[in-house]
Amino acid sequence: MAAPLLQAQIDISAPVARVWALVPDLADAGTRVVETRHAENGVKPAANMTVIALFGGVPNLERELVDGMNASLSRITAAAER
Repeated sequence: MAAPLLQAQIDISAPVARVWALVPDLADAGTRVVETRHAENGVKPAANMTVIALFGGVPNLERELVDGMNASLSRITAAAER
């Protein structure tokens, strides 16, 4: 797998650092871009309480994150195919 196109370390005094990355995976048929999100050290209880309060729980947050990632990847695909 190639190096990330974009990688951001987000730290706003959050309970845990999260890393987002867009990683190109070069293949004969083209390039596949994979967006990832990692919480390397897990999530602290305060973060879980916030997710429950703001998003109605982890499943809802995960759905929103996946929807956002799919929207980003769709925009990248559309721009690349122009």
